Amino acid sequence: MKSKFFPIVIAIFTSLFIGYGFFAFYIGNNLQIQILTTFIAILFSALTLVSAFGINYETTRIGTVISFVGTTFFTLGLIFLALLMIFSETAKWIILPMGLFSLLYVAIIYFVSKSGQ
Repeated sequence: MKSKFFPIVIAIFTSLFIGYGFFAFYIGNNLQIQILTTFIAILFSALTLVSAFGINYETTRIGTVISFVGTTFFTLGLIFLALLMIFSETAKWIILPMGLFSLLYVAIIYFVSKSGQ
């Protein structure tokens, strides 16, 4: 695995813009939920985008599978986080599902990268 500098920088700045979007478009009045969803959006999008586009893997097959899984988890995760932000009233209903979703993503990436295809 080798990291690519420029795609990582783009992925991090994209994550920061997505986090700002979650902060700016929050419609509730709970500051804790607003800051929490902003922080989770930045971390989750950085995790998925950097692993999908900022890293070269051993083979192109593994890289293609990880890019597809990363893009899929990125899209579904942000939709899921937006729904949680709208309908959740406590922080635990945002932290637990997004934490499990992130761990599932990391586990899939780990097993795909260790498959040796």
